[in-house]
Amino acid sequence: MRPTTRIAATGLSLLLAVAMAPAAPVVAATVQPFATESATNGIVLGPDGNLWVAEQFNDTVAQLSPTGAPLASLPVGANPTAVTTGPGGTVWVAVTGADKLVWIDAASASPTAHDVPTPSGCGPAAIASGGDGRMYFSCSGASKLGSVKDDGTDVVAADVGAGLVFDLAVTNGHLFAPDYDGDAVRRFALGRTLVLDGTVAMPSGSSGPDGIAADGAGRLWVTAYNSSQILRFPATQNLGTATVVPLTGGTLGSPFGIVASADGWVYATGKESGNLVRISSDGSSSTFYDLPAGAQAFSVVDGPAGDLYVTDQGQSRILRFVNSAPRVTSRPASSVASTGATASATVSPQGNATQVVFDYGTSTAYGRTTPAQTLAAGGAPVTVARKLTGLKPGTRYHVRVRATNGEGSTVGTDVVFTTKPARLAVTTTFSVTHGSTTVIKQLRLAKLRGGETVAITCSGKGCPFKAKTFRHLKKGQRSFGAALWKGSKLRPGVHVSVRVTAPKAIGRSTVLTVRKGKAPRIVQACLQPGATKPTRC
Repeated sequence: MRPTTRIAATGLSLLLAVAMAPAAPVVAATVQPFATESATNGIVLGPDGNLWVAEQFNDTVAQLSPTGAPLASLPVGANPTAVTTGPGGTVWVAVTGADKLVWIDAASASPTAHDVPTPSGCGPAAIASGGDGRMYFSCSGASKLGSVKDDGTDVVAADVGAGLVFDLAVTNGHLFAPDYDGDAVRRFALGRTLVLDGTVAMPSGSSGPDGIAADGAGRLWVTAYNSSQILRFPATQNLGTATVVPLTGGTLGSPFGIVASADGWVYATGKESGNLVRISSDGSSSTFYDLPAGAQAFSVVDGPAGDLYVTDQGQSRILRFVNSAPRVTSRPASSVASTGATASATVSPQGNATQVVFDYGTSTAYGRTTPAQTLAAGGAPVTVARKLTGLKPGTRYHVRVRATNGEGSTVGTDVVFTTKPARLAVTTTFSVTHGSTTVIKQLRLAKLRGGETVAITCSGKGCPFKAKTFRHLKKGQRSFGAALWKGSKLRPGVHVSVRVTAPKAIGRSTVLTVRKGKAPRIVQACLQPGATKPTRC
């Protein structure tokens, strides 16, 4: 028979364990300080987003951040076991050895504990919120079930033939209580006076129904502690027997904790086997995950980010189980140049070896993908960056991150960037004679890439023209000689401007100013795409 008092070893640390890929169920772990010596028992994700853990042998309830940082430790009395959430930002605790319940204003800045004595001889062992204005609890060592108003008043308990109950679940307007010694699950209509309206028996060979959880499809899942099994039945069933869920790939020894997770799977813990099993919602498949050496996995709960948290009675620690599709956060492109850029993202492998690529292209169809980068299994976010090469200058690009592991693939949001325009390499030189007047014999353009436009203007006395434009220049070089300048004598103050431009490119501006008795002054600058005024290069 399963003992009514949950015994656990003591220790000095809080462990956060991270699960690896299902193909090789190994859990990596990091250790964080835990300030008290205790056996961890019940656990719940509180309304404040933190974990609340019953420290059975320290007579306290610990408040922990999802990363394992100790936030508070509240004395509640002898042997607290089960914890659950209640309405109004509260956490409720079954304090088995002190014959009382305790509710904690968990959502307040300074949580405090408030006692709710239970009837004499009723050491509460399990507790659940009915969603009907009352909290429901079992009495350890008796067939009694009780309830109390959400405000802590009107406590009642009665022998309703429930048997020995260590866990409770509420769904479909009923309270379900596994009868550990009676090998059955009792169903009660909710209310101040509980009414037994159904009994679902364990099939032959199944023994010790213990933990229980309701899923979102109207089914109850039950751990059979003595026969090391998982069973289930519909919430509408009030007679007959439960169905054994076949488990493959491992053995679950002495299971208790069970949760129907938000990810669609059902998870159950094996105390004696030191492992965790994941079961598909239809019960057709299962995967086992080994936990760290010495673990006696007990209660299990969904965390705030989809991770699981498991209490460990063998090492007085919490195990954080991370095993899901990657999580990604896109980041802006950096080091953007004319033909390249760097794409980056933050990727959490979520407990599995993860491959990361970046898709990129000139539309959301992308079309190009970087080589894959593999991240080691783990739970911490990693910054991943890849250089994108072979891009076109002055072009708008889209890029997204895509991360894949054994649990699935996740695509990041689309990031848009525009490459910088290329700088034309063209050089501009003048061949001139000067004295009292200046004569341009030739204007020469070299290092043309092809397709450029050159605009030549002349202002002042002696100019042979005001403006000339030449388009679609050929690659290489181009000279403008006597045919253009006609041997014109340019007076001091004349300005000759030569602008060479091309689409999506930084153009070149060269201005020649005629000076009296001196060589012409030549100033070169750059022309940004679409700009009318030159800027320094």
